[in-house]
Amino acid sequence: MSTALLARVPQGQGPGQTSPNAVSSADAFAALEWPGDVRDAATSSWLWFAVVGGLVVLAVLWWQRRAIAAPARQMDRRPEPRALLLLRGLSLPSHGALVAAFYGQLKGLLRLHCEERFALRAMVATSEEIVRALPEQDALSRQLAACDAVLFAAVEPKAAAHAVTLQAAIDYVAATTRAVA
Repeated sequence: MSTALLARVPQGQGPGQTSPNAVSSADAFAALEWPGDVRDAATSSWLWFAVVGGLVVLAVLWWQRRAIAAPARQMDRRPEPRALLLLRGLSLPSHGALVAAFYGQLKGLLRLHCEERFALRAMVATSEEIVRALPEQDALSRQLAACDAVLFAAVEPKAAAHAVTLQAAIDYVAATTRAVA
């Protein structure tokens, strides 16, 4: 026990005898004041915590409801097919070495569209097999023939023909996509 909290027992008094000035340890402990003691807190502070907590819960619920409702409004329109998006991003070749790569990509994107749109195994089929499997596909057969001529027959089309071929491929994919929707 601390001597600062308890009164000193005068000399000559025995162990069971207390002085009238002595303070018990329970009384000394009760008299201590701790910083931030909750016994002295205002009784209405819990109300502020409840109000702030309720506002936070309402804000989170409102935000979640708004986030869940947003995708429903955005999904009204069907997304464009991958082949159409990739065709629009395809850049025209600037010199002779890139011409074969351009026509190879163009043919691959046309095959991708045929596979997605018509459920045809176009990636492993030849150009003739694709054209035979899809009746009345004159635009597709012209595009695939132009790509095959550049890739296999080493035909070098003029620079203006690249843009025309690319636009015809974009038009074909867009037209067959609209037929589905």
